Amino acid sequence: MSPENRTIQKVRNLVLNTALVTFSLACLPALFASIARAKDIGWQMPMTAQIVVIAFLCAVTIFRHSISFTKRAFALLSSLFFLGIIGYLTFGMVGGGYLFFFTTTVLATMLFGVRWGWLTVAASMIVLACFTWLVVGGTIRYSFDMNDYVVNPSSWLTVVMAVGLFFSIVTALLGKFHTALLKIIEQSSSRAEHLAREIHERQNAEKARQVSEEKFRQILENIQDVYFETTLDGTITYCSPSCLEVSGYSQDELIGANATVLYNDPDDRELLLTPLRENGTVRGLELLFKKKNGELYDTAFNADISVDVDGTPTGLHGTIRDITVTKKQKERDQRARKMEAVGLMAGGVAHDLNNILSGIVSYPDLLLLKLPEDSDLRQPIETIRESGSRAACVVADLLTVARGAASVRESHSLQTLILEYLRSPEYEELKSRFPLIDCRYASGKNSTTIMCSPVHIKKCLMNLVNNGMEAISGKGTVWVSASEETVNESFVAAHNVQPGNYIVLSIRDSGPGISSHDIEHIFEPFYSKKIMGRSGTGLGLAIVWNTVQDHGGTVRVESSEHGSCFKLYFPLGKEVSNQVADKSTTKSLHGNGEQILIVDDEATQREIAQQILSMHGYSVETVCSGEEAIGYVKQNSVDLVILDMLMEPGINGCTTYKEIRKIVPSQKALIASGFSESQDVKATLNMGAGGFIKKPYTVEQLCIAVRTELDR
Repeated sequence: MSPENRTIQKVRNLVLNTALVTFSLACLPALFASIARAKDIGWQMPMTAQIVVIAFLCAVTIFRHSISFTKRAFALLSSLFFLGIIGYLTFGMVGGGYLFFFTTTVLATMLFGVRWGWLTVAASMIVLACFTWLVVGGTIRYSFDMNDYVVNPSSWLTVVMAVGLFFSIVTALLGKFHTALLKIIEQSSSRAEHLAREIHERQNAEKARQVSEEKFRQILENIQDVYFETTLDGTITYCSPSCLEVSGYSQDELIGANATVLYNDPDDRELLLTPLRENGTVRGLELLFKKKNGELYDTAFNADISVDVDGTPTGLHGTIRDITVTKKQKERDQRARKMEAVGLMAGGVAHDLNNILSGIVSYPDLLLLKLPEDSDLRQPIETIRESGSRAACVVADLLTVARGAASVRESHSLQTLILEYLRSPEYEELKSRFPLIDCRYASGKNSTTIMCSPVHIKKCLMNLVNNGMEAISGKGTVWVSASEETVNESFVAAHNVQPGNYIVLSIRDSGPGISSHDIEHIFEPFYSKKIMGRSGTGLGLAIVWNTVQDHGGTVRVESSEHGSCFKLYFPLGKEVSNQVADKSTTKSLHGNGEQILIVDDEATQREIAQQILSMHGYSVETVCSGEEAIGYVKQNSVDLVILDMLMEPGINGCTTYKEIRKIVPSQKALIASGFSESQDVKATLNMGAGGFIKKPYTVEQLCIAVRTELDR
């Protein structure tokens, strides 16, 4: 039975019990009056029937709680109907029987519905028709005078009271029924509103669920990580579409397969299961996986144990991230930090060595200028000069490793630089050492212009060709080529370079290749498999690495049992026209009494520069600090200032030149330094300094640089 039907039944039961009690109480006076009258005039049939019916109605009322609804209802309706019949038998049309019939009809409708109401109406009509026929036919005769009864006030009073009583009872019952119905309607309306709200909430919840599922689906279809679900034995029950890009396997290939198909070593799965058994979760576990094509890649695992509603483990779920690029980037960063630390140390040593070597490199030139051609001292002095130059080259290598070697970048064709090296004495000497090895150069069709320091580029080429030849035993080949390449996004991310076009210098050899252990360390300073001091210093590849990094490029190494290949990537530069500069004659290097100010904190450097320039016709003054230089310029006119970059404890060369330009905005300057912060050199050049000369310098180098700047 529905809640509404149960409520209606309660209302009907309430109306029935109310009617029983009300009619029983209303009929009690009539019961007592009938009993008293029966004693006086005798027990006549209508009166006796009335007493029995009222007594029956009172008994049902008293025991109503133990009698079913249907029996109580039929007892009430039949009692009222019989009381109506008795009224008609006793008093005819004025006996009030129609009131009982009317009440019976109303109660039947309220208790059992409209159908029973119509049945009661039909029964009442039949009874009235029978009474009419019997009275008219003379079968029923009344013992009282109808006229006297009609005009008797007590009769009218009785009728009025009976009508009032019955109508009051019916009105009260209908009122209760109406109130109960309103309550039912209100409750139904409330339940309907509640049901509508519940339906609306369920619809919203369903929409939210659909949106959430769609959002979850979109996330799974677009994340780069692989989301997976497996059973406890490793059978894959779900994996996100990104599995194809990460592993090479499609969803259809993996779902239903065992997860060990992804592991490089299937036993490594235990490395995942052990912490899961202990902690129920794993975060950042690194494992080596194998792609469908056999390529190995590093992964990071986040996984948890899946459980059912009872908390029983049913499988695993989590994510797999390909960290191959990230891991290599970390290794490169660690290597870069290590090389930077070593470079800083090497740079500090190189700076001190440059100051020491200045006398060894420059003074022999001054002495040779004063010695006659047939002097016995000329040969040993030239030997000293050559040894100093060789030592200066080693220091230059240290400065390159330090990534603080100041150099001016110019636009050069890489093809031209390669050809210049292949025609150099250094290459001819290398060929004489390895006569069985052939060096082949493949010239590309496109332009290979880069912004570079040509000295450093040739140094890289020389080191790599030298290494390639030394790696070959017996006959072999070294290939050199230059080409243009546009790098893709994965290359940019893997090598931390800017996107765009690059010129690639490739040096490949036919040697035995580099071992996997050595290839991780080959760019570290002083890491070498050669005999130190005989075939190298251990700085060759460190110079290559730092030079390429300084030029905004990167190095890529490929090695196998068939040989090694070094690819140096340089950003593409602007086109350059091939111009050959005329060598300055000795006469053109002399000055005409121009005023030169030398600013250097090293007394030896000041003395060397002063002697060289004085011998070549310049008027030279020297100061030991930037502060003194500023003071001198305030008092004197200077044609050219030669600036050291690092001067302690005072201001550096960049700040000195900045302050001098406030005094003389057009002041010409030349930077002379062996080691400096590249940003300071660039800033000084951008402010107007005309050039850079590297310490230790020769007489010719200094004179050319000074003359060039003065004539600019």
